[in-house]
Amino acid sequence: MNELEQLQDGITKNKKAIFSALSVLNVGEVSASYSGSGDSGSINDITFWIKNKKTKKFEQVFDWKKICGKTPKITITEINHSWGSTQFQLESKEKELDIYEAVETYLYQVLESRHPGWEINAGSNGDFQFFVEDNKIDWSHCTMIEDYETSTL
Repeated sequence: MNELEQLQDGITKNKKAIFSALSVLNVGEVSASYSGSGDSGSINDITFWIKNKKTKKFEQVFDWKKICGKTPKITITEINHSWGSTQFQLESKEKELDIYEAVETYLYQVLESRHPGWEINAGSNGDFQFFVEDNKIDWSHCTMIEDYETSTL
């Protein structure tokens, strides 16, 4: 397995670990947004929605400690990749993170694997929507483009 296949394998395993934990926690949906430009960017908001067992409606989670006594932890594979002097280098290790950090780490991994440099120059922005019951993530991504034109008339 080459480094890119290892990276994708780690991302796939992380998705499974996160969705498994979210299901146990009765989380129905997760939403997150991101934006970046000028060589910096960030995941801006991660919101968890649990299904109220009585009303069957989704309610936003503001404090995990009120729901389950503590902020839940998830073990995921932390993947660091970079270009060495002559080749792609990949380092991975198992790490226990709280639920927010785990989802944020996963989203950065997905962003970097699909849109490397998403935060460079004019940058990009987007939204993720997790649907736990369906085991899927809808992703909207917008790449900003700088366009210059010079003409002689």
